[in-house]
Amino acid sequence: MEILDNNLEAPNIVEAANSSAPRSWRTCPSTPVRFRLSPQMMPFNMVSISQSGGLINTFPYQANAIQINVISRIAKLYLADPIPLFANVHSIKVASPLELAVSFAMNKTDNEKLKAFILHNYIQRKGLD
Repeated sequence: MEILDNNLEAPNIVEAANSSAPRSWRTCPSTPVRFRLSPQMMPFNMVSISQSGGLINTFPYQANAIQINVISRIAKLYLADPIPLFANVHSIKVASPLELAVSFAMNKTDNEKLKAFILHNYIQRKGLD
């Protein structure tokens, strides 16, 4: 009986990769995901998202112009809910003139909500529901 474990958490979704470490599965959200750093800055749309990061569209700003404002900050992620998830931004790099690649970490509760969002988005995009 000790072997049985009632695990109600959403599964970790990873993609097969040639590298030794699995990579969190990414999706292009079918509903807008907003990334906001502060009330003074406008929110940006996320082009793709995973459990550990994403790609942010910085339009109308150049990505390299706002890169310094993003690192080591706590961002709010707005999924399809007005209540945000909090993400601690660890690293960021310019992916293109109008896109930033961001890596972040979340507390367990927010990460479970993000996993559920990614899984739901995948099911919607594949037409499985």
